[in-house]
Amino acid sequence: MKRLMAAAISLVVAIAAIGFGIIWFLPSAQDAIMARVVASNVAVTTAVLDEDALHVVLCGTGSPVPDPERAQSCAIVYAGGKVFMVDSGLGGWERLAGFRLPVDDLTAILLTHFHSDHISGIPDIALNSWASGHREAFVLYGPPGVETVAKGFDLAYSLDDGYRIAHHGANFFAVEGAEYLPIVVEVPDRHAGVTVFDEGGVKVTAFRVNHEPVDQAYGYRIDYKGRSVVFSGDTKKDENVATFARGADVLIHEALAHHMAGLREGGAGSCGRPPRQGDA
Repeated sequence: MKRLMAAAISLVVAIAAIGFGIIWFLPSAQDAIMARVVASNVAVTTAVLDEDALHVVLCGTGSPVPDPERAQSCAIVYAGGKVFMVDSGLGGWERLAGFRLPVDDLTAILLTHFHSDHISGIPDIALNSWASGHREAFVLYGPPGVETVAKGFDLAYSLDDGYRIAHHGANFFAVEGAEYLPIVVEVPDRHAGVTVFDEGGVKVTAFRVNHEPVDQAYGYRIDYKGRSVVFSGDTKKDENVATFARGADVLIHEALAHHMAGLREGGAGSCGRPPRQGDA
């Protein structure tokens, strides 16, 4: 019996070693495993792709301060076969993967402004969308300055992109899919609404909001088949939000607890930073 058990264990070890060797030395086997991992993490929930509905998912409701329970600012909208993200803070991809939502056909990211907690997750979203089959340049809509953000990410990840294409091949990682396509949205004044996208019954409108000293900061309204959702972006009570949210089905509005922010700043001061005026 002991001999049989020893033989069985030896056989299992040998099979495992052979399997490891195949994975280690054959890129095609590595590609197959990666494809399965990607497939298991995304594009499972297809109900959001219903052509007659407008779906909104909040994939991040946190702040710049790290929070294990929340990702930073991130929302995703499915409408008429189009998929838009509104901002892309750190941790948003992990939430989307956990929700098993499709991102391979991501139409664009709509950036409200360029604070770090609204843009820091862009590379993760871009990479995983790319790995899921996105074969075109990654579109970023945003205020003037979006071209700087795109250029920075493109430069920072250019080596990584090259490594992945060289290892897995252009058939898996299309060269075009590694690129960013920034589209500057010019909103001339606070009373104007500018159409960002209008295709297949899906209309996206950008409007200005007050987020001093950030200039310019935008909110977005998305309309589809008589349904609408409005994102305020980071702002305070603003008549412009009320104007462009009039008649909308859903308004997703930023909020801040000033007393909690004060406590955080006071805590930072007690840890060595000289207190600023107004600190607790």
